[in-house]
Amino acid sequence: MNTQVKKDLEDALVLINKAAKEEKDELKQIIHEKYTDIKAMFSEKLAHGTDTVKHTISTVDKRMKENPWPYVASVAAGAFILGFLLHRSDHK
Repeated sequence: MNTQVKKDLEDALVLINKAAKEEKDELKQIIHEKYTDIKAMFSEKLAHGTDTVKHTISTVDKRMKENPWPYVASVAAGAFILGFLLHRSDHK
């Protein structure tokens, strides 16, 4: 009886290991499929984002060349405000 129980347990362990390997392989396949989908989606979004950035830079460059003074004034105002805030923090 003791050897029969031992054999049954060994058979059960073999079946469990086989099932675990099959589940592992199936899980790997599912993860690979999802990863491929996510990779494709990010590649598409990255390409679209790159196109959008290029278009925006082109538009800003064109507008700056047509009328640069608003941009110069904005940069000067930003620099003045940043300098004012940095100068105030030194005197506290």
